[in-house]
Amino acid sequence: MHLLLAAAALQASAAPQPCEGPPVMMVVAGPTHDADRMRAYGKAIFDSGLYRQLGGYYLNVPRAVEVFEGEPAANHTTLIVRFPCLANARAFWNSRVYQEEIRPMRLDPSAGDYLVTVYAETPIPPQMEGKVQPGPYLATFSADGIPQHETPNAAGAEHSLDARTILDRAVATAGGDAWLNPRTLVMRGQATFFGPDGAAPRAVADDYRMWRIYNPDRTVSHGADGMVRIRGLQNGRLMFEVGHDGAQSWNERGPIPQAEADAYWASAFGFGIIRQAGRPGFRLDRVPDSQFAGHPIFKLRLTDPQGGETLFGIDKRSYAIRTMEFATPRGWHLRTYEDFVELPSPRWLQARRVTLYYNGVKQNEVQWTDVEVNAPLDPALFRYPAPDPG
Repeated sequence: MHLLLAAAALQASAAPQPCEGPPVMMVVAGPTHDADRMRAYGKAIFDSGLYRQLGGYYLNVPRAVEVFEGEPAANHTTLIVRFPCLANARAFWNSRVYQEEIRPMRLDPSAGDYLVTVYAETPIPPQMEGKVQPGPYLATFSADGIPQHETPNAAGAEHSLDARTILDRAVATAGGDAWLNPRTLVMRGQATFFGPDGAAPRAVADDYRMWRIYNPDRTVSHGADGMVRIRGLQNGRLMFEVGHDGAQSWNERGPIPQAEADAYWASAFGFGIIRQAGRPGFRLDRVPDSQFAGHPIFKLRLTDPQGGETLFGIDKRSYAIRTMEFATPRGWHLRTYEDFVELPSPRWLQARRVTLYYNGVKQNEVQWTDVEVNAPLDPALFRYPAPDPG
């Protein structure tokens, strides 16, 4: 899918706190004690315009039409509000107008005892594709201009989250099972390369492509795994090419000696190992939080069965993966992810801009424009001499 088209549908305007990730459902459930006050409370939410600005809307009538099991409490209600992302649900709940003016309308004494929880919307299963509408919103809803209420417990709540919970939320934001278990990936865009000295770009690949066939049983964080091919062209002429067919690595000049190949891939591969974090032999730890480009982030350290470590930075608001870091033969590597768009089928959160640093110096920046997930790929595409992919 062309990412500019995806962005036009999902990100018509910029927002101070990006609305990224899947739509979410805010579920309000519990017994109502004072229906008149709750009606006034509901009217105040409507009149505030918060739902309208943030893309929130009700999915159901709060009274059950039938009870299949159990006996609900008297005057039990369940109300589900859909938002385009977790950030917007939080912007509603933490807004000053809601916390300081509207929410008190149902408190002291309580007009209802409610449990309020938020759930990520799951992707459409394969058997339903083409039969129901896909999940992403078609318009952008920004929290811009909505003052937020200061919550004294917010920092404590963040500190209480364990690494597994943070990762689970990141996976849900990235695309759920489809993102966790991809078969193939094809990406196309442009790449700008920099030298170790001077600020000017050293070279620009106006046609930069990557093909991947994933190994679902990967255990090594920083090494060639599965099949990969990367190619850069400038004005139709080959700048460089590198690949791995599952056993042999090569570049545009021919097969690469094993030691040289190991050093190259150890400096380049690392992101996909996060998909293996739940498998036996892997260890996931939370380390001190940080920030990237103004975004507060959780930091997670993933250790593979061989002891290889990778640090991931997870956005505290959207749970998008914003950074990745690890030690390489070339020095400390930082990779940053920005300008996210969500693809609908399968649901897949993609960063359009990816920047690579070694020892704090920018080496290259990639602007992805097209992405295909799970497209059929011939393994011959990855063997040397590699056929022209067209």
